[in-house]
Amino acid sequence: MNRPVVMAGLKPQKPIEHAPNKPGWDCLQYEQPWPCAPAKVTLSELYQGEAQGLAMSLAGYYYDAANDLPGTPREELYQRIVAWSRPTCSKIRFARR
Repeated sequence: MNRPVVMAGLKPQKPIEHAPNKPGWDCLQYEQPWPCAPAKVTLSELYQGEAQGLAMSLAGYYYDAANDLPGTPREELYQRIVAWSRPTCSKIRFARR
């Protein structure tokens, strides 16, 4: 089992229980696609008032997930990992390669 990932620039007081289990990107606790609902709550609380920090952290997760899950469409990964944090900008268009 992988160790929980620590958010960049943060030093949590306790281990993050709902971290992604790489390379499959399921929640360590729920074994469902990460971020699960508790992970979203934890991330929101950790970055409260720091939308840019949350965006940068999620962008890093998105990048890692794209490398770990090359067969998953980028749009799907964006919606899953990043879009939930941006309620006014949850739909973006991706260029086709």
